[in-house]
Amino acid sequence: VVPLTGFKVEPETDRTETSTDAVLTDEQVNYTLLKYPTMVELGLNRVTADNSFPIPGLIATKTLESNDSNEFSMCTSMTPQGICRTSKYIFISAYCHTKSHNSVLYMIDGNTNTFIKEIILPDKPHAGNICYDPVNNNIWVACTGKGFVTGKRTAYLNCLNLNTIEAYDFNTSKKPIVFDMKYEIEGFRNASFISYYRGNIFVGNYRNNDKENSYVQRFPITDEGGLETKPVKQALKTKQIASGREMAVIDKFCQGIFLEEGTLVMTQSTGNAKSKITVFYESDYETSINEMTDLEYQYKAYLQNKEVLETYPGLIKSKKNLLDEIDEMISDETDSLKRDQYKKQRDTLAEEIENLEVILKIETEANITFDLDAYKEKYNKEVVYSLEDKNADDIFELPPRLEQVFASTYNDCLYLLFESGAHAYKNQFGADAIDRILIVNADVDPSDTIYYYDGTDYYEGEITYQ
Repeated sequence: VVPLTGFKVEPETDRTETSTDAVLTDEQVNYTLLKYPTMVELGLNRVTADNSFPIPGLIATKTLESNDSNEFSMCTSMTPQGICRTSKYIFISAYCHTKSHNSVLYMIDGNTNTFIKEIILPDKPHAGNICYDPVNNNIWVACTGKGFVTGKRTAYLNCLNLNTIEAYDFNTSKKPIVFDMKYEIEGFRNASFISYYRGNIFVGNYRNNDKENSYVQRFPITDEGGLETKPVKQALKTKQIASGREMAVIDKFCQGIFLEEGTLVMTQSTGNAKSKITVFYESDYETSINEMTDLEYQYKAYLQNKEVLETYPGLIKSKKNLLDEIDEMISDETDSLKRDQYKKQRDTLAEEIENLEVILKIETEANITFDLDAYKEKYNKEVVYSLEDKNADDIFELPPRLEQVFASTYNDCLYLLFESGAHAYKNQFGADAIDRILIVNADVDPSDTIYYYDGTDYYEGEITYQ
């Protein structure tokens, strides 16, 4: 074992590939689950192949010591931070607790829950949550970098397209993957957690003291798949920095946020204390978000309608004039080969005109009106909402070190990610450590699988909490 500061140590390993086996036994995890009524109510009173799978890389992860390393290195202190799912894959982010190795994404088959490969990230970001934009097929990673204005560490959101991830092969390149987009985030020193909802990335910060507020803020995604930005000047230079909208104050120790229509869920944890899932139904913050995003969709539709009505008539007229010119060229041409070429051009142009006329007809009939002044007033209105525990509708207790809750629309499952199975924590919490992804299936009735534990084995019957 290599001694490092405090309890930060990396055990030696003779493994040469990323581990896929569990750190703890099923019995150890089951004993922990039965101590928390919420877990049993969720149908998680014992782990099975259907409701859980080991987090890859907790024993050993194949990665690099730096971007310029020529050979791979095995990390034994990877600490999971974020989870998201696409239609085909599950991704888990992790960072090296001793800061000796590059951070990674674990790519997992979404149907079989089996490990596919590791994606080595540039540098050593905390990667304190990830999220998936299903419209643009982008995985967003919470990172940090040098701030343009302050010159100090500041929050970044970096993204990878699924095509980039699928094409990446660490064993061939021996290099970290290259992000497709990188954005400095205005107003955040750290992007502690992120989440996708309705064409936006929500960014939040973690606080463990009462000196500063924790908060979450909305950052809209553009039609091109990037983030909305604004120019920021520093000395003689100007840089586009991602600019946020609505903000909400949240309680400290927040590790993640998840939104779906009508529900906002936050995870909170610190040290060996019990984790919390805090739930808000129809909160003022989400109601405002929905109203604003609806207005943004309407505004885009209004701009498109306006552009079509203003430009398409002239465009169609010019193309029809060109069509007449081609007709004359066809009638005057004596060479059969050239005449055939002109006819092909004419057919293509006639099809373009027909398509433009269809779009113009649709947009003319739509005749979208929009209250631009009301939109601008709401757009520029600065309101800080509240998502503090005192306003929550429900609070549930879970085991320590809950990092992220993610609900998948692809299989109607809820994924729970804990970091307590990582080497830095599992020895501190003993039986309360959880080293695997727990899956809550909406179709499973917890009453069908109720067990109690007598210290030796599990039996069907009355639930007991120890």
